Amino acid sequence: MIILPHQKPFHLNQLEALVPRMSQKDPLYLKLKDILHREKAGYEGEVSLDYYYNLLNLDPYPTLHSLRLKNGDTYFQIDTLILFPNVFLIIEVKNTSGLLKYHADTGLLVRENENGKLERFDDPQTQVKIQKLQFSTYLKKHNLTQNPISTLVVFAHPYAILEISGQAPNLILPSKLMDQIPALQKKYKNSHVKRPELIALGEHLARAHTPKIKNIVKDFNISPSRIKNGVRCTSCQTDMMIRQKQNWRCPTCQHKDRFAHIPALQDFKRIYGPEITIQQACLFLCVTPRVANYLLHTAGCKKVGKTKGAKYIIP
Repeated sequence: MIILPHQKPFHLNQLEALVPRMSQKDPLYLKLKDILHREKAGYEGEVSLDYYYNLLNLDPYPTLHSLRLKNGDTYFQIDTLILFPNVFLIIEVKNTSGLLKYHADTGLLVRENENGKLERFDDPQTQVKIQKLQFSTYLKKHNLTQNPISTLVVFAHPYAILEISGQAPNLILPSKLMDQIPALQKKYKNSHVKRPELIALGEHLARAHTPKIKNIVKDFNISPSRIKNGVRCTSCQTDMMIRQKQNWRCPTCQHKDRFAHIPALQDFKRIYGPEITIQQACLFLCVTPRVANYLLHTAGCKKVGKTKGAKYIIP
């Protein structure tokens, strides 16, 4: 029972629209491209585990993805939380590739690169212990349903190789979910929360969920002059299309798309926000005011106001 589904973070949506519209010569381009790559990989890693959740038939159990809760003056986030009748399971997802070596005694996690150089990462065991403590504290503070809390750290990248020195049974590759989750359900037998309580808890947590809004354009102070205007080709994605006879044509691949302005307006929404004026639409879509007005209507944009200061809301 998915109470809080996967939702692509605001800043990831923004990066996907922004990076292709920046010059590769821009000083920020490589940095933003790297952030995009890492954020996209992390999100896709979380979503990829749904394959195993479906195989395990977890639909009866309330599940929340990317849950972010306020605990006092700070926030904590859980990649996936599954509310079983006898145990609450926190799953932390890592999407790092390569040879990963974890030393349980020291908490040291390193990745060995092709040239033999070691890259150090934070201790995932400590990370989930903190999440477990924060979640337990949150439940007690709000007088919510209690249950034992267990944790798993899943290295979801298909090219991850995991070597563990010592005892760290909760650090696993995705396929081990097929063994670990049933084992946890059998391990905790003394507690049994009824389904209505679990659903009520899940719904409370979903209402308390506070997604993190990170605005890349504002954080990096990116001016509009650094962002390319135009309607990107909906086929090759490499060039801006030309408006010809109520149609859009790509000068590179010759692809034609009558409604190519709709994804372009979605780019504008992700970069600048949902409000757009006729003047902004003219500049961004590279068309005349009359054409801009027509395109905004065909894209289903709602007009707000009747004067020259009127705006359109991009759906």
